[in-house]
Amino acid sequence: MKVHITNLRGMAASSTAQVAQNKVAKIARDLGFYEIGVYFFDTKSDSTSELARRMDGMIASVSQGDVLIAQFPTWNSVEYDDALMTRLCFYGNKVIIFVHDIIPLMFPSNRYLLPKVIATLNRAALLILPSQAMYNLLVSEGLTVQNYLIQELWDYETEIPVQSPRYQNLIHFPGNPSKFPFTKAWNFDSRLRIYSEEDVKISSNKVEKINFLPTELLIAELSKGGFGIIWEALDGMAYLSLCCSYKLSIFIAAGIPVIVRRGIANQAELEEKGVIIVVDSLEEAAAIVTHMSSELYDSYCQNVRKLAKVTRNGWVTRQLLTNAVYSVINDKE
Repeated sequence: MKVHITNLRGMAASSTAQVAQNKVAKIARDLGFYEIGVYFFDTKSDSTSELARRMDGMIASVSQGDVLIAQFPTWNSVEYDDALMTRLCFYGNKVIIFVHDIIPLMFPSNRYLLPKVIATLNRAALLILPSQAMYNLLVSEGLTVQNYLIQELWDYETEIPVQSPRYQNLIHFPGNPSKFPFTKAWNFDSRLRIYSEEDVKISSNKVEKINFLPTELLIAELSKGGFGIIWEALDGMAYLSLCCSYKLSIFIAAGIPVIVRRGIANQAELEEKGVIIVVDSLEEAAAIVTHMSSELYDSYCQNVRKLAKVTRNGWVTRQLLTNAVYSVINDKE
């Protein structure tokens, strides 16, 4: 019996969606899994028969009795994902779906596609989902799969050395101001440092912009101290309450505590680990950062450092993949 996992190719190298799948697949290969490459392309360029031949080539190494893990979405189309699921199930093999995102929940204009996505998910032997909240929502919309695991947070495997962070009245935010308007309106005592490739004019002396840094260099810079922040406008919190923030894994890898807006996915679990600071407003966030003692900051960093030993070495993903495969091959059905 072999275990196979799909892996997205063909997007921009900086694509978070592709990076996330590539990192999961790398850990899977370390575990002895075999990769099925999934290319990102204009699916309309293929006829039905051409698409079938393409997928037959992708799964040529799959044998009856193998276990397959599909990282979804492929970002090609909902129809493509369902067709791929059909091919993966061809020999009656058990298929695990590792859900990174649910596109109809990300974009309200695509909500009408949710029944199609759920129909595809219902064909899985097991689901890996970002949060219990997402599972509950999908069940309310028709999901029937009862065998599932919760991811909770992303790993960020890295061997880059980090410093021992020290308290600074400084908040780090990697992201483009055009997408996150709060960065343009920042006017609090705490300094905000933005890491962005955009050429923007900064009007506040409390805001500093640094050019985009590759993630490894960003982690090294963040590890000097201060706080990370994950922030969405209220209308963006609906999805952030369901999915795992990839940005969170970068802050944890750097060893710094993270400010989050109340309602983030897996909030209770992350609070219990002592790695996040939950606030209701940016004003509250700035006040907490400004008045935090060095001793309290160090205690947060100690908690983050403990969790980073897990995430910097990929153990969240290793455990998920191992438990998922064990569960489906041990299924009595």
